[in-house]
Amino acid sequence: MRMIEADHRNRGEGHVFFPGGNTRYGFHSFFEHIAGSKAKSVYILKGGPGVGKSTFMNHIAREMTEQGYAVEHHICASDTDSTDAVHFPEIGVALMDGTSPHTVDPQNPGVTDQIINLGEYWDAPTLQANQDAIETISGETAAHFAAAFSHLAGAGACLETRDNLLLAHNFVDMDAVTKQVNEMMDFVLSCERREDNAPHLPGERHLFLSGVTPQGTVTWVGRLSEIADTCWVIEDDTSLISDLAVTQALNLARMKQMKCWVFHCGLDPGKLEHCFFPEIGLCLVTVHTGTAQHISGKAGVLQNPTPAGRISRALSSTAMDLHHAAESALHRAVTELSEAKASHRRLEDYYVPAMDFSLVDDRRSKVVEEILSG
Repeated sequence: MRMIEADHRNRGEGHVFFPGGNTRYGFHSFFEHIAGSKAKSVYILKGGPGVGKSTFMNHIAREMTEQGYAVEHHICASDTDSTDAVHFPEIGVALMDGTSPHTVDPQNPGVTDQIINLGEYWDAPTLQANQDAIETISGETAAHFAAAFSHLAGAGACLETRDNLLLAHNFVDMDAVTKQVNEMMDFVLSCERREDNAPHLPGERHLFLSGVTPQGTVTWVGRLSEIADTCWVIEDDTSLISDLAVTQALNLARMKQMKCWVFHCGLDPGKLEHCFFPEIGLCLVTVHTGTAQHISGKAGVLQNPTPAGRISRALSSTAMDLHHAAESALHRAVTELSEAKASHRRLEDYYVPAMDFSLVDDRRSKVVEEILSG
């Protein structure tokens, strides 16, 4: 399935990530890495579909941007038009959707973490009058997600088998790749560290930069490369080279006590695809066929040096069959995610009329005042 470069023009400036993903193992959450344990304030939004959680966060993000604060946008993988969290790293403040499937509870209730229950502003009798319809649609939504995860599990298994087959057929000259990785690490060490303008962030973060969504497989790689000063490109249509390279980069960061943001594979969170060193402005990004033109500021390229003829022999018909089977399963998963999104929107149609959004607006204004008074 072709990777779709996300349209981030409506997100303003700053980083854009997926804090959770629809993966071969089900929904995988990295919400604990949005702000980290050093956060000064975390607002956790609760409430049902259509109560305005995403709008609440987006409005605050715009207001904070106008005040000159940097913002990170954390996008919902099940609806890329929706926001799961916004984070202001310079001041250590975050707001996030704490509802299922990425349920978040306060770690330090009343100290650094606060719950904002937007359910306080709905009219319960209006919702109760539509109980049967709401329960039916909720069941349909859950069924579509279950089907999507089943297809994603199949796609992941096919690609894992394919990669193991290619490795066994010497598709990748691992000695030569390791030499390139070592050269890339030398480049990382040669970069000068700059002042840390986000001391509230942890030294190590784990998130997604790509994800399987109702629109297909969407990536924010281009956005990261635009923000970074320099970018080292890893050309890899499998996971064999990128996982090795990014794992080495993470190990180097830990050894040298450098801040490192690690981005996992959107289909298989057990594999690493990209990373970013914010203190030196360098990102390592994996590109697949058809996405290289979106990468800015290339400093170097890491690729499989295996001769073309040898690759052709290694890429057996079995490997190709597994690749096509994975593509087919991914397409079916995307279809189910699209149906789940449509069902969720139908749920919102019952909740929106039951909300008093003037009270939600009042609460949002108070939150902005709290953040700015700091």
